[in-house]
Parts: sequence; C-alpha cells; structure tokens
Amino acid sequence: MRQILKTALIVGVLAAVWTLSAQAANPNPGVLPINSTPCGKAYGEWSGLWWQWALSIPADKNPMLDQTGEYAAIGQSGPVWFLAGTQGGTAERTVTVPAGNALFFPIVNFVWVNAPEFGDPPWSPEQEANARAVAAAFIDGATGLACEIDGRPVANIEDYRCQTPPGKDYMVAFPEANVWGIPEGTYGPSVDDGIYLMLAPLSVGKHTIHFAVPGFLEVTYHLTVKSLRNPNPGVLPVNAHAFGTSYSELALQWWQWLLDIPAEINPAVDETGEHAAEGQSGKVWFLAGNFGGESVRTCQVPAGKAIFFPIISYGGWSPTDGATEEEVRASANSAMDLVSELECTIDGVALQDLYSYRVESPVGSFGPNNMTDVPDGSDILVADGYWLLLAPLSKGDHVIHFRGGVDAWGFVVDVTYNLTVGR
Repeated sequence: MRQILKTALIVGVLAAVWTLSAQAANPNPGVLPINSTPCGKAYGEWSGLWWQWALSIPADKNPMLDQTGEYAAIGQSGPVWFLAGTQGGTAERTVTVPAGNALFFPIVNFVWVNAPEFGDPPWSPEQEANARAVAAAFIDGATGLACEIDGRPVANIEDYRCQTPPGKDYMVAFPEANVWGIPEGTYGPSVDDGIYLMLAPLSVGKHTIHFAVPGFLEVTYHLTVKSLRNPNPGVLPVNAHAFGTSYSELALQWWQWLLDIPAEINPAVDETGEHAAEGQSGKVWFLAGNFGGESVRTCQVPAGKAIFFPIISYGGWSPTDGATEEEVRASANSAMDLVSELECTIDGVALQDLYSYRVESPVGSFGPNNMTDVPDGSDILVADGYWLLLAPLSKGDHVIHFRGGVDAWGFVVDVTYNLTVGR
C-alpha cells in the first residue's frame, strides 16, 4: 500500500508540475503572458483602466507629460501600478514603486473616446466597430517596437497586443484643464487597442525599464522598488534574517522537508492535520499547502515556534542528467509569474501586499528518503513562491487561511489551519 500511495502521489505531483511547466513556457520571464488574468483581470481590461487613470489627471501633473517622474504616484491604488508613456517625444523618469505591485504600461496604444458632444455618432454596434477599426489601424502602423527590462530585451513584443473587451463602456472622467483640452466631464464609451506589458512585482532594489517606438516616443524609467513599511505586524519582512535563517533558505528547507515524508503520511495530502507534526524540528514550524483544491486541517503547534508556509509555491527539480539549474529555475519562475490570486487571513485579519512576499530559493538537493525516488545528492531542487514567516503566535487557538491561484490554469490552493498553540 505504501508504494502504491507513494507512486500515486509522485505521478500526481509530477503531472501537475510538468503540466504547469509546459504551460508556463514564457519567452519573457517576469512578463505575464497576454492570455493571463493578473489580479483577476485580462490585459484588455487593464488597458481600459489604464486610460481611465491616465486621462483623469490634470495636464499640469499628468504622468504622460511628466519628464522627471515627479507625478508618477498620482492616482495609483491597488495591486497594479501604472507607468505612463508619452504623447510623443522622450522622457527619462526616476520613480519609487512600492514592493509587491505588478507594473502595467503601454509600449504604444490608441484610445477612441466617443463624444457625440463633439460630433461623434451616437454609440452603437456600428460606431463601436468603426472606433475599433480606427484604433487597430493606428497600432497596425507602429513598427520597430522595443522594450528592455534591466537590460534584457523583451522578445516577441508584438504578441502583447490587446483590446478593451466588448460589452464594457469604460467611461472616462476628464478633469478641468485635462491633457486633451476638452471641457471637464465624463465621456464615452471608449475602446482601446495597444501593446502593453504586465510585469510581475519586481524585487526590492534598483531597476531600469526602457521602451521605444521609433520616430514617436522613447521612455526610460529608473525605478527603486522599496518596501516602505511592514504592512503586516506579526509577519516578518521578506528580507528578515531571523531564527538563524532567511526566507530563501526556508523555502528550500520547506520543499526538502515536504518531499522527505512518505506519501501516506505527507502533510500536503493530509486532509485533517493528523500528520502536521511529521518531520518538524528546530525553531521554525512548517505548514503545508496542498497540490490543488481545498483542505481544512486541525493541529497543535508548540509554543515559541515561528511558522513558515507558502501561499502558493513551485518546487522544480531534475536529476543531473536532465535539465540544468538555470532551466529548472526558469520553469519555477515562469510558473510563479502567472500567479493571479493571493489571500491570507490570520485570526480573521486579512494580510496586505502579499505580492511583496515572493522569494526563490538557492539550489539544493533531496535527502536520502525523498519520495521522488531520485538518488540522494544527484539532483537539482529550486523553489519559487509566495511565502510567509510568522513570529510565534500566542498560546491558544488561532485560524490561518491562505489561498493562491493561477486563473489561466484553473489551479487553486485553498487551505485552512485551525491551530492550538502551546497546549
């Protein structure tokens, strides 16, 4: 029975891992695929929201006209941070971006805001088709597009073309003294066509984004991605070095811990929490996710233990005669680039800025009893994911719920732990 369960789990895990890996084949790691739904919205929906943001800001502080980046933060909210192009010409901007925000920006775009007040025909299916044709013709004429992110060119940039979806109005509220010089008011519906990029949250530190349309615009962003505060008291910052270790080291140790436990008692397939204590040692207590679906577990945790777990993660591995570390890491990175849903509550309190808790591990290897049947030390193991390290919880009862998903694959991890600490 043990071998049957072990084999079944391995087959299930490997099928999931390599299916995700095949779907995650991304020519531009860090750039979310055009068919993804970042933070629950498609590229085309984000393009409509981008125009609503860009045109809602008065001309004297509008990010599209800003040469330095001074006004880049105006109107920003939510998990996606908009970057502006220009209305033609060059700009070099220096901007600080909060850690954990995805970045969305156009290389080139065109919007039609329907305004019968200025002579446009009333909105109708025919008028929408005409507006979309005009926008498409403009984008069709844009050639030679280029973008580099930290010096790395974006490949196949034309593949990131999108349009606002039909059936949504995308009304635009123009302020007084707006960039189009029209009277203040709300106009529309609007439709957009363009080539946009959605970047997964960048790591804390310095980054450079450069994009250009020859003969039309050229923009350079010097970004500082900064964790401005700890939004979640009780959760250690992602750059913390606590309990003698770091997030990245713990991510590797977590996967080594999980894969060293036999399938029939493995915490990731345990639906009740009965096996949560398997393999635990040291100052940090690991909580397992699952391999997709919903789990509710009840277990005890010793007092004084920090708690470490992934909201969603990807463990990639290969024997030495298979893929290289670079290839395995790229597969893990591409999979986690597609994460579109992150949630976590602790005792009913929702944690914030979860996209800032992304960490990848150093390279490691399996222990001698790993359930992949790979010989000890003859393999490559790396991990990428969104992880949380909690300071020791107070004695008593606690509830931790976390959920992570990739909408493009219909893949969701949803886990609830009912914990008793120190009793």
